[in-house]
Parts: sequence; C-alpha cells; structure tokens
Amino acid sequence: ETEFLSGITVLDDEGTQRAAQVLLDKGISTIVLTLGERGVLLLTGDQSKLVPAYNVDVVEQPLPVMHFVVHWQQHLH
Repeated sequence: ETEFLSGITVLDDEGTQRAAQVLLDKGISTIVLTLGERGVLLLTGDQSKLVPAYNVDVVEQPLPVMHFVVHWQQHLH
C-alpha cells in the first residue's frame, strides 16, 4: 500500500523514509508502516520512531492484531 499511495518503491530503509515523507507531505498526520519482523515505523510531523517487533504466541488471529495495535499506540505519546 505504501508504494501505491506514495509512488515510491520501498526496498530499503531509505525508500521507506522517502515514501513516508511523501505521505506526510500529502497531509497525512500519522504514518504507521509495518516492517515485518523488524517492527513498525511510526512517523508524525515532528517524530520518527522505530518500534521493534516482539514475539507472541499465536493462539487466535485477532489477538496478535490487538497486541500490535496496543503496542504501537503506546509509542504515540
């Protein structure tokens, strides 16, 4: 989705940062890019933060998604 919305090919950290900046420039105030096992990149107009991934035991699909959402929301503040 990031490549589609930004028009930037995302193959590495530099491409990820450039794509995120394009999205910020389009007026999106908070960008959350999932980076697989590396974690999540959280960007706003005044901060950029890599939130590392952590391992969870998958019991049921919705549970890991909720853990993901709660984990990155804690880094917003």
